[in-house]
This record gives sequence, structure tokens and C-alpha cells, in this order.
Amino acid sequence: MSMLADIFSRQETFAETLVTISSRQESLAEALNTISSRLDTLASRLDTGAAAPRGVVLGAPCRADTECGDLRPDAACGADGRCRCAEGLQEVVAGRCLPYPRLSESCRRDADCLGAVADSACTDGVCSCRWGLLADAGACRKPRLSEPCKLSDHCDSQNAMCDNDFHCSCLFGYWNDGNITCRPYPRLAESCNSTAECEVLTTNATCVKGKWPMIRNN
Repeated sequence: MSMLADIFSRQETFAETLVTISSRQESLAEALNTISSRLDTLASRLDTGAAAPRGVVLGAPCRADTECGDLRPDAACGADGRCRCAEGLQEVVAGRCLPYPRLSESCRRDADCLGAVADSACTDGVCSCRWGLLADAGACRKPRLSEPCKLSDHCDSQNAMCDNDFHCSCLFGYWNDGNITCRPYPRLAESCNSTAECEVLTTNATCVKGKWPMIRNN
């Protein structure tokens, strides 16, 4: 009797094992069906140019920014109809999008720096302003009056030059108005502020009663 009981017990265990295997086979079949369905969806999207699934790498086809931005916030739909890094970001290794380097930050080429700062360049592995330009609040600009310069063409004001001391100054016949602009000295019969202004261009001239027309001293 003990042997028969043991046989019956093993039969029951075997039957339970078969039920478990059958259940797992059904689960596996459902999983395979799900995978097959997702593959069909992906193929359909690739054929029609629709957005790729979440986790997509850069370069996937797209028709609008939302198709890329919904998948990863640092991406946008490029002019070539592919997901690219969003504006202000550049693609680096492993498909990562990082901000373009700014002044004084490390760079590999001029294009890296120009992505964030106009008129910048990659010099000795660091972003800096192009030769003759000045860094100001994270941007590059031409030197203003009284600021250091390399060439006259670099000076930001009209009628200015880079003088012998390598500073932007006004040309002869013009005066520095608050380091903002170069204004012409007055001539005869033009308004004036002082006799000194008149004498720059006209010998023996004087300014009568301030801002009145100049007259020549005889």
C-alpha cells in the first residue's frame, strides 16, 4: 500500500508540473505575439516616416519636432527629416546631446564654439573670441572707444581708428562723446559748445554765447 501511495503522489506531482509547463507555454506564446505586434508597428512607422519608439537613437526619421521631443527632450526634427540634437546642443559620443561650449570652456574645433558664441574660435582647446575682439558678458564684440584694439577695422565706432597706443580713438576732426561715438568738431557758422571746439578746425575762431554760430577773430 505504501508503494501505491507513493506512485499516486508522484503522478499528482507530475500532473501539476504538466499544468505549470502548459501555463508557461501560454504565457510565452502571448509574449511572442506581443513582440511580433510591436515589430509590425515599428516596421509600419519606419515605412511611413512616423516617430520611432521610445529610446530611439538620434537619426530616426521624423516629420515634426514633437515626434522627437516626446521621445527625448533634448532632440528635435532636423531639416533632413531626422531626429537631431535640439538647438543649442551638439551630438557627442554615444548619441548624447550636450550644450555647445561657451567662452573659456574646452572645445575640439571652431564649430563647437560657434554653436554658442558668435565670432568665437577654438584656440588651444579652449573657446575664445577671434583675434582683435573682446569678451564681454559671455559674448564677443568689437572694442569701443578707449578700449584696447589690434586694427582700426576692429573699432566699433564710425570715424574711429586704432591709435599708436593700440586703443580705439576718434579720427582727427572728431571728438569722443562719452566713449560711445565720434562726433565732428564744429566748423564756421555751426553750433558749438566752447571756443576750444572751434579752434580745432578753424584758426582764430571763437564760440560766441555758447552754441551760437562761430565767428572768426580778425
